[in-house]
Formats: sequence, C-alpha cells, structure tokens
Amino acid sequence: KIISRCAQDKIAVAAADEKESGLRGILNFGHTVGHAVEKLSNFAVPHGFAVATGMVIAARLSVRLLNYPADREQRLVNLLKNIGLLTVDLADYAFDAIWDCILSDKKSRQQAPRFSLMNADNQPELLYPIQKRELEDVFKHA
Repeated sequence: KIISRCAQDKIAVAAADEKESGLRGILNFGHTVGHAVEKLSNFAVPHGFAVATGMVIAARLSVRLLNYPADREQRLVNLLKNIGLLTVDLADYAFDAIWDCILSDKKSRQQAPRFSLMNADNQPELLYPIQKRELEDVFKHA
C-alpha cells in the first residue's frame, strides 16, 4: 500500500513538472548521496537502500543548515530502520570518494553540489548548495 501511494505521488509530481524546473526537485531528496553510494558499491547496494541512507544525510544537513526540527529527522531515521532500509554503513566509504562522486553529479554546479533539503517549516529547499566541510561534518556524525 505504501509503495503504491509513493508511486502515485511520484507520477503526479513528475507530470506536474515535466521539464524538471522546480517541484520535481523534491524527488531528489536523498538521491545525491544515494547515487554516490550506489556507484561506489559497484551497484551492489540497491537503489532504495542507497537513497534511504542519502535521505538520512539530507535530513541531518537540513537540521544543521535550515533548522529542520531534529525530532522530524529522528522520526525519518526510525521509520527507515523499522522498514529495514538502513543497512548501509557509511564508514565503509571514504568521504573523499563520496564527495568526488557527488561532484560528478548533474546537480553539482561550480564545485557546489546541490541537495534537496527540508526547512524549519517542513517545506523543501531545492538545489541547496552544500560545501564540502558541511557534508563532511554530517558524515563524521552519521
């Protein structure tokens, strides 16, 4: 039931923003780090598991940079754990390798990767530029 609802929501968002000029960016939540994990694992880590890990990183960045409520981040972590999606240990990946993969992503501009984050009002902040030290700080505490 959850998967069906998520698929319906994704289709609706994609249809509303066919040219990826705005709203569709919310679908990228967790994908920036998730794609790096997939690539560095030689795609041994399934997409959903990699993106779930990326969602946690994006939520933690949101807490630190945009005052997203920490209790919401914790609820996300608990949900992902409870459904068995948090299986990736980021300690298995060198931060610099993750960073290099992120820089090669299409959403990176002028050495500043763009993340979809959440703000204090629980609203998306799309294409938010992240500096290396900001992401590295979150990884150190992941």
